[in-house]
Formats: sequence, structure tokens, C-alpha cells
Amino acid sequence: MNFSIEISERSAKDGINLFTAYHYLLAVLSLAGALAVIIFALFPAFSGESETGVFFPIVGLIVALALTGAYFYTARGLAATKNQARMYAIFLSFVGIFGGLIAILAVMVGLVNSPEPNWMNVGVTAFALIMGYSLLSFLDVFVLIFFTNDRIRSVFYGSDWLAQAKEEVEE
Repeated sequence: MNFSIEISERSAKDGINLFTAYHYLLAVLSLAGALAVIIFALFPAFSGESETGVFFPIVGLIVALALTGAYFYTARGLAATKNQARMYAIFLSFVGIFGGLIAILAVMVGLVNSPEPNWMNVGVTAFALIMGYSLLSFLDVFVLIFFTNDRIRSVFYGSDWLAQAKEEVEE
């Protein structure tokens, strides 16, 4: 049973351009996350207003900047239809799916384990996190499906790749 979707050359290019823009957007959002870490975690830690120390904000800043670079590099490669960028997009989708689960669990554990948890705040935060995670995970799964399609791979490998792949299947 074959669940593949037939995609024209133009649709493939349009989809690649759409996911290129999506990865640029994720790079900008990751940069905004890095700025939020600086403003809301590093500044209070250095001024002595925070009890958590400097280690975790620095780790968060490094992760946010690494994601910014990875998404930007991937978007540039997708725009140039480099297969390496397609593979990075697939890898970043897996990272997004599993990293989102870990982030939700970490935030919820932190909220629930506070000395006197505000259960309304915990519920609203859990709902917002799950909705945001659901949207981003849906998009990540869509990226996985799109970039593993044979027609899309042929755009990255070259147009003769699809004909060779079909010949190998027929044999």
C-alpha cells in the first residue's frame, strides 16, 4: 500500500520555499528566545536578584543561540536546495518533537514543585504549552512527511534520481 502523494515540480519548489520561510521564522523565534534569556534570566542573575545562579541561564542562552544558527543555516541551504539542509530539517524536526516534550515536562515539574503552587496558573500554563507544542509538533511532522517524499528528494538529488529510483523498484 503506497501512501505517497504526487507532487508537481512547481508544487515541490513552492513547498520548499514555504519550509525555507518556516525555518527562517524559527531562527528569528530562537533569537527572540535568546534575548528573553538574557533579559529575564541573565540580568537578574548578575544583579543578584535571582536565586538560581548563572549556570542554567548560560546553558539556555547557548542552546537558543545554537538553535538560531542551525535554523538559519538550514533555511539558507533549503533555499539553495542542498540535500544536507534537507537532512538538517528532518533532524531539527525530530529535535523539535522530542525537545518540546522535555521542555513541557521541565516547566510543569517546576510549577508543581514550587512551595505553594498556584493551581490555576499551573493549569493555564499547561494548556498553553500543550497547545503550542501541538501546533509546532504538527508542523514538524509535516516537515518530516514533506522532506521524505520521493518527489521532494528528487529536487534535492537531481531530476534523474527519481527515474533511477523507479527503475530500481520495478526490477
